[in-house]
Amino acid sequence: MNIDFYTLIAQIINLLILLFLLRKFLYVPVLKAVEERQAKNLQLQKEIAQQKEKADKMEQQLAEKLADIDVQKQKILKQTRQSAEALFKQLEDQARENFAAETLKWKNVLLSEQQSFEAGIQSLVAEYFSSFAEKAFAQLADINFNNLILHKLSDKINALSLPQKKEILSPFKQKKFIEVITADTLTEKTQTEFAQFLQKTLQLSKEAELVFSTDKEIICGVRIKAEETVIEWNLAEYLAEFNKKLHTEVTNLINRG
Repeated sequence: MNIDFYTLIAQIINLLILLFLLRKFLYVPVLKAVEERQAKNLQLQKEIAQQKEKADKMEQQLAEKLADIDVQKQKILKQTRQSAEALFKQLEDQARENFAAETLKWKNVLLSEQQSFEAGIQSLVAEYFSSFAEKAFAQLADINFNNLILHKLSDKINALSLPQKKEILSPFKQKKFIEVITADTLTEKTQTEFAQFLQKTLQLSKEAELVFSTDKEIICGVRIKAEETVIEWNLAEYLAEFNKKLHTEVTNLINRG
């Protein structure tokens, strides 16, 4: 077999030229492109990782801010609720105080009117009770009203025990001025009758001087005073009982209203 060395050498040269050309214009550029693409991919992946890390950090910061906002919101809601409850309680207490004050005011007004009404009734009763009783006793029995008063006073003194009587009568025996107080002014005749009765009953000294005066608070009776010592009989306790019943009835009437 004959070998054509010129042709072989030419083919080898052509092959080398082809390899050179392939390496220079194809393999090297492709390899370079691949390397550049790989570098770009690595850079892109790095940037993606950085962006992801940044995004994660921002997400964490956002979550922290949202949590802080929620805490602040809860705190504000709590403070608002507490302020509202405090304001409500303050308004409720103020309304209760105002109601209590108005209630007390009206109670005081009603009490004042009740007292004025009762005082008016009591004043009228006290004003006419004495004359009414005197006329009634005079019509019911043939007895002088002043004599009846003296008789009741005598009964009161006689009802005392000996020590009590001694204790009460002793100051009257020693005093020179004895005050006799009645609801109305006594006539000279009545004053003489009173003087004789007291001289005998209280065992007054002959030098004792009786001073007659009036006091509208005495109802159908008499009060005898020797400084601090007092003996009296009158119908004031009956009037007091009437006033007590009047007060009870008026109070019940107001409460029912």
